[in-house]
Amino acid sequence: MNVGHIIVALGFVVGAAGIMILDAKIPHVFSFQEYGPVKGRLVKTGMLMAVGVTLHNVPEGLVVAASYAYLPKLGYLVALAIAFHNVPEGIATAAPLYAAGTKKEKIFAITFLSGLAEPLGALIGSLILIVPSQLLLASRPWA
Repeated sequence: MNVGHIIVALGFVVGAAGIMILDAKIPHVFSFQEYGPVKGRLVKTGMLMAVGVTLHNVPEGLVVAASYAYLPKLGYLVALAIAFHNVPEGIATAAPLYAAGTKKEKIFAITFLSGLAEPLGALIGSLILIVPSQLLLASRPWA
């Protein structure tokens, strides 16, 4: 029996629940009252997008590492495709912050840090998938 669709659906539900929890908790972590009701809502939306995109980028990095481990050329293609895919994600994160009047430097820092989650995911994936195989090859003479 193929349970792949059940796992995907479960992952979707867990992810949606996580975002709902973050949405409920973020006002308690960050104060948006200083921005006023409209701008505060925009900043909250931008920050929620940044957190969501950050969480989304880690598995993308894992996918790049897995693709590269399978076939390096495929890894490069997947990385390129994901890079193009990240442009609208960055815009979706930056737009509400910009509309709220957030300084461009702060917007850049937030989107940049959010984007760093992807190379972190790729590093984790390579440590799991690529480095052990290289260590195994290096240890063969000692066997």
